[in-house]
Amino acid sequence: MLGAPGIPNNPPAEVRGIPVGRMADALFFLHTARIDKKMPPREIAAGKNFEMFRYVVHHKDGRDEIVTIFGEADIGDYKVKDAAALPGAQLAWTKPYADTGFSAAVYSKQWDNPRPDVEISSIDVVYGPHKRGVPAVLAITSGVTAKTK
Repeated sequence: MLGAPGIPNNPPAEVRGIPVGRMADALFFLHTARIDKKMPPREIAAGKNFEMFRYVVHHKDGRDEIVTIFGEADIGDYKVKDAAALPGAQLAWTKPYADTGFSAAVYSKQWDNPRPDVEISSIDVVYGPHKRGVPAVLAITSGVTAKTK
């Protein structure tokens, strides 16, 4: 979880250098968020979005790829009335909170690597320009085909 006001134990505002050390056709990000400021209906109708945070994928050859994560599209709030897939992510896990009418929700976002033939050395997790909430990354998994093994 990235740091922000009201987050216990003072986690860092960014996480850099998550080691990978392998080639991948795709990465799968398992994450959720505390969304503090949801988009109003007029912004949704206008097709607006907000970049909550980004994954920076560092390849071994020194080139980086940015995976932009848009709030309420690629990641949703951890506490929801009706758990469902999002436009850019699947609902990966949900469990009702007892006697509340709410459920916990975790989402899976697939990113297809445009350079699967180059090793990914590491990944950073950093806030985007629109801090309307706090992301929590639970896992990052790589996927490969026989040709990239």
